Amino acid sequence: MVTTVHIKKIVIKGFKSFGNRKVTVNFSRGFVAIVGPNGSGKSNLLDAIRFGIGMLSAKSMRAGNFSDLIFYSKSGGGRAAKYASVSVYLDNTDRRIPVDSDTVVITRQVDLDGKGVYKLNGRVVSRSQMVDLLEAAGISPDGYNMIPQGEILEVIRKGHVEIRKLFEDIAGIASFDEKKEKAQKELEIAEQNLRENLAQVREVQSLVERLAKEREGAIKYKQLEEEIKELRAKLCLAKLRRESEKLRRVVEEISEGREKIRVLQERMRELQEERWRADEESKRLEAEVRLIEENVRKLELELSEKRKRASEKGVTTSFKEKELAEKDRQLKSLEIEIEAIKSKLREEDKRLKEALAEHMRLSDEAEAKRRILEALYEQVANMDTEYVKVREELDLFRAELDKLRRDEARLEAERKLLERELAHNHANISMKRRKLEALRGALENMRKELVSLEEEKKRVEERERALSGEMRRVEVEEEKKGQKLKEIEELFQRLREEIIRIRAINEERERILRSQSAVYEILKLRDKGIIKGVYGTIAELGKTKEEYAMALEAAAGQRLNYVVVENDEVAVECINFLKKNRLGRATFIPLNLIRSRLRPVVEDGEGIIGEAVKLIDFDEKFRPAFEYVFGNTLIVEDLNVARRLHNVKVRKVTLEGEILETSGVMVGGHTQRRQAVLLQELGELPKLEDELKGVEELRASLMSSIRSLATCRQNIA
Repeated sequence: MVTTVHIKKIVIKGFKSFGNRKVTVNFSRGFVAIVGPNGSGKSNLLDAIRFGIGMLSAKSMRAGNFSDLIFYSKSGGGRAAKYASVSVYLDNTDRRIPVDSDTVVITRQVDLDGKGVYKLNGRVVSRSQMVDLLEAAGISPDGYNMIPQGEILEVIRKGHVEIRKLFEDIAGIASFDEKKEKAQKELEIAEQNLRENLAQVREVQSLVERLAKEREGAIKYKQLEEEIKELRAKLCLAKLRRESEKLRRVVEEISEGREKIRVLQERMRELQEERWRADEESKRLEAEVRLIEENVRKLELELSEKRKRASEKGVTTSFKEKELAEKDRQLKSLEIEIEAIKSKLREEDKRLKEALAEHMRLSDEAEAKRRILEALYEQVANMDTEYVKVREELDLFRAELDKLRRDEARLEAERKLLERELAHNHANISMKRRKLEALRGALENMRKELVSLEEEKKRVEERERALSGEMRRVEVEEEKKGQKLKEIEELFQRLREEIIRIRAINEERERILRSQSAVYEILKLRDKGIIKGVYGTIAELGKTKEEYAMALEAAAGQRLNYVVVENDEVAVECINFLKKNRLGRATFIPLNLIRSRLRPVVEDGEGIIGEAVKLIDFDEKFRPAFEYVFGNTLIVEDLNVARRLHNVKVRKVTLEGEILETSGVMVGGHTQRRQAVLLQELGELPKLEDELKGVEELRASLMSSIRSLATCRQNIA
C-alpha cells in the first residue's frame, strides 16, 4: 500500500491578503474543495502552501519579489504586516519524512528586506536541509505535487520533445546519472568500511564468545553461591528463632518465679511482724495476768485475814461490810478480766500457731521456688552461652554474606560493562550492515530503474510511432464524450434540484410534526418499534398532484395530523402514553371503529374537479380513514362554481383553498402554503435519489473516460 504525506493544516500570518491576523486552515483526509467568490483568497492559499515548502520563484506566486508577499493594506484600513509567515503541518504517522515525530511542522518566514528563515518543528534549518527531508517523501517545491491555474493547458500545448522532457523531470531521469555516480562512490566507501568493520566484528565476536563463556561460568558460580548463602541464612535464622523462643520462655518463667518469690517474701515479712506483735502482746498480757493474780492473792489474803479477825472479834460494822463487799466485787471483776485475758491469750496463741504454720509453709515454698530459680538461673546461663555462640556464628555468616554481596556487585559491574561493550559492538555492526544494505538496495534500485527507464523509453518511442494515427480518433471520441457529459450534467442538475425541492418538502413536514409534539412523539415511538400498529398521519399515508394540494389541505385542515392506527387498543395505548408523559393531545383514527361519511356521488359538471377522496392515492386498507377525513367534500375550480352548486349538500373546496360549508358558511382569503406540501409526492424521493446516484455514476464514468482520453491524447502527443 502506497502511503502519502497529508497536510493537516496551515497557519498563515501577514501573507498576501490574509492580513495581520493569524489564520488557521484545517484539511481533512481525502478530497478537499475550497470554494468562494473571486478575490476571496483561494489562489493565495495555494501560494501560501508553495511558499511554505520552499518555492524560490516569487513570480510563480504572482509577486515581483518576496517582500511583495507581505500583507499591505491598500485601502489604509488595516495596519501593514512586518513579515509574512506560513507554517505547514504534515502528518508523518507513517514516517515518510525521516523525522521522529507524528507531525512535522515546516515554517517559512520572510521580512520586508526579503530575507527569509526556515524552521523544522521550531528549529532553524537551512533550505537545503528542509528540501532534502521533503524530497524523501516525494515533495518538491518546484515539482508537480501542486498544479497552479493554467498549468494543465500549458502541458496540453507542449510539443513531443517538451512532453518527453516533462516526463523525464517528473521521473527524475535528468538527475539520475549524478545520483548514480554519487551512490557508486558511497557504495565503494561503504564496502571499504564494511571490510574494515567485518575484521573488527570477527575480533569482537571472538572476544564476545570468550566473555560469554566466562559470563556463563560466573553466572553459574553466582547462582550456586546464592543458593548456599540462602540455605545458610535460612538455617541460622531458624536456629536463632528457635533459641530466641526458648530464651523468651525461660525469661518469662524467671520473671514469674521472681514475682512469686517477691510476693512470698512480702508475706513472710508480714507474718514475722504479726508474730512479733503477738509475742509482745502475749508478754504484756502475761505480765498483767501475773499482776492481777498477785493482787487477787493479796486481796484474798487480806479478805481472809479480815474475816478471820472479824470472826475472832465477833464485831462487824456496816463500813467493814461495805468495804468487804467492794473488795468482793473487785475480786469478781478481776476474775472476769482474768478470764477475758486468758481467752484472748488462747486466741493469740492459736493465731500464733497458725502464723507459725503459715510461716513454715511459706518458708518451704520459698525454698522450693529458690531451688527452681537457681535451676532457671543455671539454664539461663547455659542459654546465654549458647546464644553467644549462635550470635558469633550469625556474625560469621553475615560477614561471609557481605563478602559474597561485594563479589556479586563486582561481577555484576563486570557483566554490565561487558554487555555494554557487546551491545555497542552489535549496534555498530547493525548500523554498518543497514547502511551497506541500504546502499546496495539503492544501487540495485537505480540499476533496475535505469533498465526500466530504458525499456520505457523504447516502448514510448514505439508507441509514439504506433499511435500517431490514433490522435484524431481519440479527439473525436473525447468530443463525443464531452457532449454526452454535458447532457448528463444537465440531467444531473435537474434531478438534484428536484431532490432539493422534495427534501425541503420533507423538512417542512418534519418541522410541522415537531410543532405537533404529541403526534411527533407517537411517530417516534412507531419508528423505534416501541408501539406496534401505528401507521402514520393522514399527511404521510396519502399523496396527490401538486395542483390539488392546497385544496385538499384546506379540506382536511387539522385532520391532516390525525394518526391512523390499527385498532382502538393501539389508540388507547398511545393516549395513555401521552397522558403519563404529559406530552399533549393527539387524535387517532382506529381502523376497526371508524366509519366513513360518504354521500352519493356528485355528477360531473363544468368546473367540478371531483370528490376529494378520489383525488388522493393511498393504500386501500386506509380507505375508511381517508373517507372519514375527506368524505362529503367536493373539489371545484373556484368560488363561482361553488356558489353555483349551493344546492348540492356537500362541502365545496376550491383549488385556492376557499371553503363553502353545507350550512352556507364561506371561508377564504389569503393562505400561507405551509402544510400544502404534506400531500405531495414524498414517496418519489428514494426513486429520484437512486436515479441521481445512477446519473452520478454515469457522470463519473464519462469523466473518467474523458480523463483517460485526455491522458491518452497527451501520451500520443
